[in-house]
Amino acid sequence: MGFESLSNRYTFKFNDFPERWLPLISLYDPDLPLFPIYYFHVLSPTVTGRPGETDRVFGYVEKINIFADNRVDVTVVLNKNLQNNRNTEYIEIVESEIRERFGLNNPVKREDLQGVFAGKLPAQRTLTETTSANLPEDVLNYLWDVTVSNSYGGQLPFGRLWDPVFGLVRWVASWNSPSGRKSELIQTHYFLSRFGVRINTGDGYPKIDFFLLPTYEELRDSSNPLTWFPEFSKLVNVTKAIHDNYCEDIDVREMKFSKFNAPFKKASAKKGENGWTAEKLKTILMGNVIPTGDQKAAIECFNAFDKGPQRPLILLMMLGDLRNDRWNPEELDSDMCGRIYQMSKSQEITMQSPKVIALYSQQCFGNADTFPIDTWMDTLLRWPLAVWPKKGSKHQYITFFKTTRNLGKVERLLWVVCQAKKVHSSVCGDILWCIKYGSQDADQNALNGDQETEGNNTSKKKPRGANPLACKICKQDLRDICPAYNGIKDRKIGFNVPQQNGIDFVITTSEGNNSAINQKITRCIGFSVHENIVDEYSLDDNPSSFSYGYPHTGRHSGEKITVEEFINLY
Repeated sequence: MGFESLSNRYTFKFNDFPERWLPLISLYDPDLPLFPIYYFHVLSPTVTGRPGETDRVFGYVEKINIFADNRVDVTVVLNKNLQNNRNTEYIEIVESEIRERFGLNNPVKREDLQGVFAGKLPAQRTLTETTSANLPEDVLNYLWDVTVSNSYGGQLPFGRLWDPVFGLVRWVASWNSPSGRKSELIQTHYFLSRFGVRINTGDGYPKIDFFLLPTYEELRDSSNPLTWFPEFSKLVNVTKAIHDNYCEDIDVREMKFSKFNAPFKKASAKKGENGWTAEKLKTILMGNVIPTGDQKAAIECFNAFDKGPQRPLILLMMLGDLRNDRWNPEELDSDMCGRIYQMSKSQEITMQSPKVIALYSQQCFGNADTFPIDTWMDTLLRWPLAVWPKKGSKHQYITFFKTTRNLGKVERLLWVVCQAKKVHSSVCGDILWCIKYGSQDADQNALNGDQETEGNNTSKKKPRGANPLACKICKQDLRDICPAYNGIKDRKIGFNVPQQNGIDFVITTSEGNNSAINQKITRCIGFSVHENIVDEYSLDDNPSSFSYGYPHTGRHSGEKITVEEFINLY
């Protein structure tokens, strides 16, 4: 019989859609204009037994019309005629799915920021040993005011923003993606075109690339052979072959995650890949452990994720774990999230991606306990929030996560802030210089202890961190409440001298001495809470913040001063 075609339209009316959210809505991508992104697929609420081809509703958001007073009409194209009395059972569940895709059912609000950092972390004790003021929540509320309150209508989307099966592919594609979102969606489209079932469109409806994947419920039912999804079923067979031959289950409290035991030596490893290469993965996928009838599916998975090498394996392991109910993304809490990060770092779990696991749980299930950490998030936790455990602390991830709550919602605020800073938006134009890169030095990794963040296509550049120059050009109203600044304001600065005991930061000037007048400050190096930093850019980013040349005639002649004194003097 086959699946029904996309031959119907229905318009939902919402009266609580913030007008300022419109820039966050992308129904299509310019590079994939025929590939709808707001996809939904749910089973009939009255189905009993194994669902058939017609016991489901699926489709996509075709268009939205914005009106005054937060009213919006959302038109979907779908397989069921919802105006037919026989299909009224689908109206409520489709409406709920669309509201979830837009993040309307459980948006991030200011109250979600309260009590996020419940415990007193080692880093906080270090940073606030000279003052009891300035908490990370103060910074969160400040950032909320300058971004969300003014630009997004006082709230941010949150919830099941992606279908759980479609979203699994989309977020695996994000791991170390070669060119960001564009590449991620191209990979997702390729995967769906190979493993989904192409759905026809009726006369008078857009001819689009719509490929149907199983519902999450069908995926989780390991007794369901997925007969209606033959290519996807073959991929599930591949996940079993990979797990049975190369994986073991690792306990994370009451859940289990597959650990991949590579059959190859790691001597030729690129950093972060554990010696894993596309050639090695292809050898396995074309090997004898993969059933002959499923090898094409294995290679198409390899092709879909831009030939990996790690993304195809992450997909196969996560898909297999979900299929066999080893873990549940809806029940992943902050403690387990921390344990997964820690176990990945210590190689107790290999070839999994804690970041993708967290993204999947957060974005596809609205899990507010998970927190995807990339380079930007890592930097914000260190500076300015100053909540990351200090260097040398045992089990940093576990320590951090067990003392937090609601991080999944906080991440949405921090993501907006990072995007604004990344593109030089005016809302963050004169704040948060500590999270920007500080130097192009080729030897920066050696200076900084070669810190890396999982799953990011990072270069050798490092953040500036809280330092005299970056803090100087930051707006005073943020600096006054910033825990990171409070942690360094009493530290000592030396001028044109080698690093030595009793000096936390060294500032160099254009003439390299303390006698020539009206010099330009050129560089700052030092240790800022977590690691060594270098800042060569702050002077160029905002030169007007510096009122006096060096040295400040009559007030400073090159002797050691504190960071706070420097900011007040110069």
